[in-house]
This record gives sequence, C-alpha cells and structure tokens, in this order.
Amino acid sequence: MKTITYVLLICLTPLWSWSQSPFLNLVVEETSIPEPQYTELSAELGGEAHTIRVYANIPENWEIQVMYGFSIAPLTVSAPEGFYHNNIGGPTSAEIVEAAYVINPLLQYDSWITIGWDNSIDNGLEQLPLDAPFLSAWEAGGDLVSNDFLGGSIFVITPPELFPPNTGDVNGNVLVGQFTSDGPINGCLNFQMRRLNSDGTVFDPAGSAASETVEFNNVCFDFSPPPIGGNCLGDLTGDNYVGTADLLILTSQVGCQSGCVADFTGDDKTTGSDVLVFLSAYGANCN
Repeated sequence: MKTITYVLLICLTPLWSWSQSPFLNLVVEETSIPEPQYTELSAELGGEAHTIRVYANIPENWEIQVMYGFSIAPLTVSAPEGFYHNNIGGPTSAEIVEAAYVINPLLQYDSWITIGWDNSIDNGLEQLPLDAPFLSAWEAGGDLVSNDFLGGSIFVITPPELFPPNTGDVNGNVLVGQFTSDGPINGCLNFQMRRLNSDGTVFDPAGSAASETVEFNNVCFDFSPPPIGGNCLGDLTGDNYVGTADLLILTSQVGCQSGCVADFTGDDKTTGSDVLVFLSAYGANCN
C-alpha cells in the first residue's frame, strides 16, 4: 500500500484571540501496511484495512497541553465499520509497548490517541478521569466519545526533555492519534495550547507565572478510503495498474472464506472464479 498524505480544510473555533492569533490544523497521513500484516488485519476487520495517523499542525513556540471533550465541546472519533484494537494494546500511546511488536506485529496498527508520543517510552501522558470511561468504552468496541458534563481528557505532564513531542516537529506537526479500520474514519477534537519561549520554557513576559494559553474546539478530520481495487477490477494495491504486486496479494487470499480482500465476484470468498477474473484484467493500466 502507498503512503498518502491528506491535507484537510478545517473548521476552527478559537476561544481566545490576539493580534497574531496562533493556528491549529489537522493533517491525516495513511500509513503503509506491509504483508503479511495487511492481509491479517483485513481478515480480522472483514474488509480492506487502512491505518491513518492524525497530526495537529501548530505554530513554532507553542505546545499542546490537553486534548479534551465535554458536553458543550464533544470529542468524537467514529468509524462506521469499527476500529481495530489489538488485545495487548490500549486506548492511548502510553499503553503501546514497542518491544512487543516482535511478539505481536499487528500491535503496530492498534487504534489510540496521544499528544506526541507513539509508544510508552518516556511517555508523558496522563488522563482524566483516572478510570477514563470514555476510553474504556472505545476500547470495548464503540466510537471514541467524550460528551458528558464532566468530560474527559488526556494531557501532558512535565516532560523529561526540553523539546518534547507535544511541540511541533520540523513541519509543525504533533501526533494526536492513530486509527485503523476497514472503512471511513472521521472525528472532531478539542485542544488547549500554551505559548513557549524559543528555548522551550513557558512564555511569561510579566513574570507572574500566568502562561498564555489558547483553546481550539471542533477541529475536525475526515478520511475516506479509496474504492477497493483502485480504479479498476484487479487493482488491489491502488497504484492504477494490475500487475505482480496485485497477483501476490491474490495468491495469499486464495481459499479465504469471508471478508476477503481479493473478492472480485461478490460472493465474499476468494476462489478459482476470482483468479479467472483477475487473469482477464492482468496488465491493465487504470489511468
């Protein structure tokens, strides 16, 4: 699968302004899933697996402190076909143990939220409330929703390094979530940012220990996977060509009995009939 970057037009509602107001956009990148993990994930999900990473794009000398949701500013991330949750993963990156990828490679594609970190190493995340029912409900199979009166959040405690992952990278991006599903994924998130000095310390020009913060509510993203098979029958990789790479996927799918990626006949199986359909399209250029 190819890596695709989607830059989205976002509806922003800042709750604080000044003459040079900061910005916050969301950027979605689709992560390439290699074989055999792609076929295994697709089989578990019952359709073509897609993993996306969502980034908040923020200005230099700002940090994201909190991602939150409550009654008047809900946090929601939805996948109508359901999310992939690995049995040794968790709802935030603080539960993702990178060393366990060797034991369970599909853990790399678990669905979780974060503010910067993509695994548990030196992870500075905390959550409120401590039992985080909105996260437990998501991990149990529902959508990610925090919309009650008390709300829920993840936030960054004092980080171990001077320039932690909750500040922007060279492109100004801060990772805020990874989501895997076999269908569309969309959501609206809320953030609080804090202004920093150029050396990474908290901006406090008056010396009053009162930092400058800004909130953004209803910052949304929307990912829709391309049609199965790309633009023509037999194109399983989405590269607009029916070739050897597609043949390798088809070969791995022969004998599949349900939720099959290489089902060209619509019977939810991959059999000799699908092979014949594929061979008739082999070599086609779909552009």
